[in-house]
Amino acid sequence: MFEAINNASIALYFKGVAAVNACKAKIKSFFSDERGLSGIVVAVLLILIAVLLIAVFWEALSGWLKGVWDKIIKKGDLSEPGSWNQNPPAGGDGPV
Repeated sequence: MFEAINNASIALYFKGVAAVNACKAKIKSFFSDERGLSGIVVAVLLILIAVLLIAVFWEALSGWLKGVWDKIIKKGDLSEPGSWNQNPPAGGDGPV
């Protein structure tokens, strides 16, 4: 009886050691595999280039965006005199 328990525990030990070694090999191969690395590097570089371009042209872009935004706000503001046509064209009765 004790011999069967002893043999079972030895077999279980060797299976456990084999499983740990297999996990170590898989982890090592995971970290040494570089197949997907080039795609990640390309994505990071493209994002970095986009951020750098925005930083370089920020002064010009902010002035342009402010001008466009001011035009949008001015066109949409109906509280200013003359921004809404008080005398609609013939056949119409709403804003132009």
